Amino acid sequence: MFSEQTIAYWLLLTAYFLIPSSLTAQTILKAEYFFDTDPGNGNGTPITFTPTGGTVVFTTSIPTTSLSTGFHQLAIRVKETGGLWSEFEHRGFYLTSSTADAANIVAAEYFFDVDPGQGAGISIPVTAGATTNFVASIPTSSLTSGFHFLAIRTKGQDGRWSLFEGRGFYITASTSNVPNLTAAEYFFDTDPGQGNGTSIPITPGATANFIASVPTASLAPGFHFVAIRTKGPDGKWGIFESRGFYITSSTTDAPNITKAEYFFDTDPGQGNGTPISITPGATSNFTISLPSAGLTPGFHFLAIRTKGADGQWGIFESRGFYFSPIASAASDIVAAEYYIDGVDPGEGNGSPLTVLTPGPTINQNFDITINGVPSGARTLNIRAKDSKGIWSQIATQPFNVLACTPPSLPTATGNSRCNSGTVVLNATSGATGSQVYRWYADANSTAPLFTGASFTTPSLSASTDFFVSVFDPGTLCESNRVAVTAGIITTTPPVLNITGSVTICEGNSITLSAPVGFVTYTWSNGEATREISVKTAGDYTVVVGNATCQSNPSAPATIVVSTKPAKPIVTPSGTTTLCDGATVTLTAPAGFSYTWSTGATTQAIVVSATGSYSVVVANASNCASAPSDAIQVIATTTPTKPVIEVFGSTALCGINTVGLLAPSGFSIYQWSNGQTTQGITVSAAGTYSVIVGNAVSCLSLPSTGTVVTATGQPCSTSGGTNAPPVIDTKPFAATIEGKLVADLTLRISDPDNNINFSSLRVINNITSRGVFATISSSFELEVDYANVPFTGVDRITLEVCDLAGACAQQVIDIEVVGEVEVFNGITPDGDGLNDFLLIKYLDVVEGAAKNKVTILNRWGDAVFEMDDYDNLSRVFTGQTNSGSDLPSGTYFYKIDFLQSKSSINGFITLKR
Repeated sequence: MFSEQTIAYWLLLTAYFLIPSSLTAQTILKAEYFFDTDPGNGNGTPITFTPTGGTVVFTTSIPTTSLSTGFHQLAIRVKETGGLWSEFEHRGFYLTSSTADAANIVAAEYFFDVDPGQGAGISIPVTAGATTNFVASIPTSSLTSGFHFLAIRTKGQDGRWSLFEGRGFYITASTSNVPNLTAAEYFFDTDPGQGNGTSIPITPGATANFIASVPTASLAPGFHFVAIRTKGPDGKWGIFESRGFYITSSTTDAPNITKAEYFFDTDPGQGNGTPISITPGATSNFTISLPSAGLTPGFHFLAIRTKGADGQWGIFESRGFYFSPIASAASDIVAAEYYIDGVDPGEGNGSPLTVLTPGPTINQNFDITINGVPSGARTLNIRAKDSKGIWSQIATQPFNVLACTPPSLPTATGNSRCNSGTVVLNATSGATGSQVYRWYADANSTAPLFTGASFTTPSLSASTDFFVSVFDPGTLCESNRVAVTAGIITTTPPVLNITGSVTICEGNSITLSAPVGFVTYTWSNGEATREISVKTAGDYTVVVGNATCQSNPSAPATIVVSTKPAKPIVTPSGTTTLCDGATVTLTAPAGFSYTWSTGATTQAIVVSATGSYSVVVANASNCASAPSDAIQVIATTTPTKPVIEVFGSTALCGINTVGLLAPSGFSIYQWSNGQTTQGITVSAAGTYSVIVGNAVSCLSLPSTGTVVTATGQPCSTSGGTNAPPVIDTKPFAATIEGKLVADLTLRISDPDNNINFSSLRVINNITSRGVFATISSSFELEVDYANVPFTGVDRITLEVCDLAGACAQQVIDIEVVGEVEVFNGITPDGDGLNDFLLIKYLDVVEGAAKNKVTILNRWGDAVFEMDDYDNLSRVFTGQTNSGSDLPSGTYFYKIDFLQSKSSINGFITLKR
């Protein structure tokens, strides 16, 4: 902290410049300084010195009489022979409101790394005076290897310590003196490793001064840094020292400056700052008033950049500053702190004292904790802080701590009463001789409410803790305080969680809750728990009690039960098998609100897509019905004229046959010979065509006829008759999402015993439901239904030929069966995993969609029931039908199916 009006500065200034193509030594010609705000290169206050080259040592006296009290920044920069100014070097300082000269320096101290507090550092002998020069030997043997900083401060004869001045340094693991320098090297940007840089000739010695010309021709335009390090005779390299610089892409002069802008703290991007009015030119000097009204108190930085005539913005130049909204009036005291005896812990590190009403002055009693303070003469140290964050000087006051043995703790009994009023509390033991009982309002206040064994409290409206101690007037010692409760039991009517009238739906229940904290609960329906679940219409009240007091009945909760609407019937406007974009209107009964399975909320919906459609209706009380029976809508288009695929020769010989296959993917096949399968086997001459479709109203045109002729001749050249293979038509069996594997060699025979199993194939390699089907090298049929959940009949068409070329085709059914699966765990925590009871395959097992799910607790009480459980919107999430959370535990489930399926049951685990 500075209280003098001038600043003596000793600086060693060395010029560093950014050179576009080479590095050369420069001579410092000028120097200048400024406070707080940069006036621009060359516009500062000149500093007189004698130019001696690239390094200048000078001492100058800088006046501060024009500066206001508070924090400031002093900045100094130099100019070299090339006409370029250096970056400025700045230091912060603080001016007090005193105009007196600083007191003589009478003491100095230092510390490493962590400030121990003013006066607690290691003393440095000094010669008292306005200034003091000293050389101190400072041991570092106690420091670990690595980076540290050394700080020094001085104290004036007025007892005030200055701000400390710090310098960083590095401790190596070696305790020997640093060896002479024997080598030096430099590198750009990336460290190639010690000893791998470009060598710099030096003169070996404890120090080495050298000027090196460092070529930059190989560097790309942009930012770089050059680093230099040295090596000692012990072969160890030092840490490198680096400097940044910029290489331009051109050696011509920079273009004229045409624009300038500034911003505070955060860069908004080039061109987005606040414009500064300038005069275009190769250089631009300007003075600008920058508003700071929007800045918060504290440290900030101001950045300025310019734009050239080539449209390119330069790098911004920034300066830090401190913004203090100092008002003309005195600041309010907002905080205080203290410490007892000892060393000042530093501003803000004492024990805090709460200022109740901030102001220029405060008149307030503070409680000072002296637990653990030794007896005897002590010193109390207090200071205050104003709203600007500035701490006052320390005020001290001596006091004595008496040496005494605290009396034993008292024994006291609490008491209670009904309603508001006073309560008598009694201390029954603890005080002996002349000792007395003191009663207090809290654990820390200094003024007792009453002295004596029997204390009558003030009138109370709520239970309150008071505190009693034993006080010895002879030694002035007091025991710790014991809390004693004065209980107030209110008899005001309790307030239920539900007031007024509430409507619930038929079959649902609602929970009525009384306040916690009472011993007894008596409901108007005879129940005696804090919460009751009701599903019957009526008025419900409760009386609560606690030991000796009972309340008046609560205001009634009126429960109205609304009848649930009957399951609605959906009426279609016409056929539900749609062709070529046709629509059908589905209509629910009038007089309700509606929720369709599509999400629509109108009475009627217009449907044009294949699907299963149902609706739930709700009455004016928002009681919902069970979902309607689903209406199945099939939307299809007229297929294109089919093309028949022929397997085998259409010129039949002997008893051979030919296979005709229509395109897959249709549910209707109408062959000209009356057959209705996708593929047919023909053994008689004739013309065969097929019509396909997915709905009777949407059938294709007949295919072009396939002509089959009969030669009437044997198939073999030797005059014999060759019969085609025979494929067994027995259906295959598979389970839901299971894998079918069947040995086909067991299902195929040939009367001529000349089967060519290598010709065995699945027509189109898919089933009628579009599932991929293959035949393995061992002639096994493989169909994987994973991720294709359904039950019912699927079909494939097999073909096999014999060695004489006679082929046979056969359509074979695959019967896919299975049952629903109940996942027996539920963790309704909203993480998307096991949040509800999953009953798998309800939507694919025939008859399972029409169901009723019942959940029972361990006592056999039904806690949840739901019809048409669907794993989507109608699910069990660990709550009752009324929405109350069920506790973790094991529950019994029962699932009834309404279409001649047997019920299933078991146990599930609910975990929260």
